[in-house]
Amino acid sequence: MTALGSFDVLLLEPDPARAQRLTSQLEETSGAAIALTQVDTLARALEVVEDEDFDVVLATAKALEDARGTIHAIHLIDPELPLVILASDYAPQLAVAVVEAGAQDCLDKQNLGAPELGRAVQLAQVRAKRRAELTLAHSRFETLLSASDQPALVLDPRGKVLFVNAGAEELLGEVAHQLRGRRLEAPSADATTLALPGGLASVFVNDTLWRGRLAILVNLQAFAAGDEASPAGERPKPSRYEGLRTASPAMRRLFEVCDRVAPTPASVLLLGETGTGKELLARAIHRRSGRKGRFVAIDCGAIPENLLESELFGHVKGAFTGASRDRVGAFQRADGGTLMLDEVGHLSLSAQHSLLRVLQERTVRPVGSDKESQVDVRVIAATSTPLFQAVEQGDFREDLLYRLDVIRIEAPPLRDRPEDVLHLFKLFSREVGERYELDVPVLGRDFVQAMVRYPWPGNVRQLENFAERLLLTAPSCESADDFEDLVRPARAQGGEGAATAGGGEGTPSIDLSLSLQDYLDLCERAYIDRALEDQQGRVKDTAKLAGINRRTLLRKLNKHELNKFDYR
Repeated sequence: MTALGSFDVLLLEPDPARAQRLTSQLEETSGAAIALTQVDTLARALEVVEDEDFDVVLATAKALEDARGTIHAIHLIDPELPLVILASDYAPQLAVAVVEAGAQDCLDKQNLGAPELGRAVQLAQVRAKRRAELTLAHSRFETLLSASDQPALVLDPRGKVLFVNAGAEELLGEVAHQLRGRRLEAPSADATTLALPGGLASVFVNDTLWRGRLAILVNLQAFAAGDEASPAGERPKPSRYEGLRTASPAMRRLFEVCDRVAPTPASVLLLGETGTGKELLARAIHRRSGRKGRFVAIDCGAIPENLLESELFGHVKGAFTGASRDRVGAFQRADGGTLMLDEVGHLSLSAQHSLLRVLQERTVRPVGSDKESQVDVRVIAATSTPLFQAVEQGDFREDLLYRLDVIRIEAPPLRDRPEDVLHLFKLFSREVGERYELDVPVLGRDFVQAMVRYPWPGNVRQLENFAERLLLTAPSCESADDFEDLVRPARAQGGEGAATAGGGEGTPSIDLSLSLQDYLDLCERAYIDRALEDQQGRVKDTAKLAGINRRTLLRKLNKHELNKFDYR
């Protein structure tokens, strides 16, 4: 039997001697240390389940009602926690009833051997890991789809309707209530229409994942009652917006927001991770604004602090050493147009003060000058760092934040729109194939599922590079391991984040195209990744090693999309 690895077990057993024997049996089977917490009452078990993080609960029970009570009480706190009942009076009928009540398994306590116990715990680990991965991906997708105004259905590959969102209910009316659980004719990838009860819908179809299985996402564009086709009779196209391409309802809704705010003079704050297209969104807002001036983009994180005010407001000859001539600043270059301040969170407090004054007075005074000039500039600020946290820490002015945060637009990361992973991958692969005259390889089911589940920390930019690397290297594209080898080449070559540019072992190589905050996030993720690996995924021990408390570590695991089960 394969070794179980290190794991955290909660044992509800009043007899300490038997608890020790169970620990020995598990270690005998796995060949690894067991982090076992033993309690003698259900009340104490509920307390520790609320405070601690366990992989499986082993609970003794004398009768069926005892077992049901234990299962119910523990699952009220953590419905996903695997639970194995050790029955004092085991019988096959009892085992069936216990599993039906929600336990993973029921074992005979009186005749319990190490192999049986080991298999039960190993199965709990495998199931918990898989469940955690699927739950995370699915909950994000379902939340986005439910909140979207874009009418959508999700079908299984045979056409059974798995999900109908509120937008579809509004479009289809009474027909929507007839769809749940119903089997339709599964549409092909290039289908333009879908027959529904009482009418025909014009559609756009994409592959997606639903509860961990391949499924069909059907975006409904129009619905005609009766037998007539949709008005245009043409295939609806996926959205294309200033170079941003998408099949995501969430992104379409974001484009609509941009269109609504573009004609207004209000300041805009764009939030989003690196690679989500914030500058493209800013350009789109400018082009739809009707403003006649230029679009000027300044990366506040890439300009030395001592030159930043000169870059923004300009300077006069002799204002400082090296100022050999007058220079027009970004505000004056963007007069009548739009100025994008990218990574605005990196502005010094001095520059923040000057920026606030410009926004209030609508005048600019170049460095070294006593003359002011009027400017008519719409400011779009963008950041990948949490500005509200910076305000709390005293690193960003609260009054400036309120000036910038008139209209807030957040670009969702790629991991929150899994339908775009497959859609954009197809587009990028086709473009790379045409550029290099290469065929797009056929991807295996496990490879596709791993690609959709992957968090894509570099977002669309990373996916585009991944597609090009896949076509040019022509690797095997069948399994999840094949995907991991391709998407994380540093790990595949023996050591994730191999040191370069003076970085130590395990440190991400220094990339000056990243902001300092993005680089620090990469370092933090690499550290936690290595610590989890060292502690074999044990959260409590990893937190102790990192010098932080358990809840802080759990928040960081969620932030960096790290799953403790990947390290077991």
